Amino acid sequence: MKYDGSDYGIVVQEVIFKNILASVKEDKLSKENIISEKYVNTNMDRQEALGYIEYMKKFEVKEISFVMVPGVYEERNGTLYYVYNAEGVTQMVDKYIHGKIDDTASADSKSLRIEVSNGGITDGLAAKTRDMLIGLGYNVTGISNYEGYKQEATRIVVKQEGQGSDLVQYFDGAYVELDTNNIVSDEYDIKIILGLDEK
Repeated sequence: MKYDGSDYGIVVQEVIFKNILASVKEDKLSKENIISEKYVNTNMDRQEALGYIEYMKKFEVKEISFVMVPGVYEERNGTLYYVYNAEGVTQMVDKYIHGKIDDTASADSKSLRIEVSNGGITDGLAAKTRDMLIGLGYNVTGISNYEGYKQEATRIVVKQEGQGSDLVQYFDGAYVELDTNNIVSDEYDIKIILGLDEK
């Protein structure tokens, strides 16, 4: 089985969730509609569903974002699996749930050799990103198109612990991961794999 690189289902889930939330806030999906609906099968009783409606009205749609659990797609015995990155998940939870910023790994990456790889679908994005980073004083010495599976979030793959954290601020939902699969070739120290979130 070959994965076509599309994470379309994740995008659709986000659109559906935001539309449901918007409907609740605009009273298109009201208590009355839920109570009167005869053809909804759910394992949630009506009281519980009504409780969520009131809770959902307190959310602001524009402040909700979806973040994909960091990891990689791997094919095993003909089946495609999404294998999460434990370090990336810890960083994601610290950032989005606990609001922590990693100060311990704030080493400056400007002297390191960086490759920018277009892992998204926007033509010319690696070159545009290279130019932006060079303008900020980074040493981008190569660009490429990423041949692996496409992901929403940008991955900053580093050879040594403590590298790359200063680059996260320039990308939407990016995370740093230690290169345990030899993704970063010998002539580089860091490989930035641009995700589908980047435009």
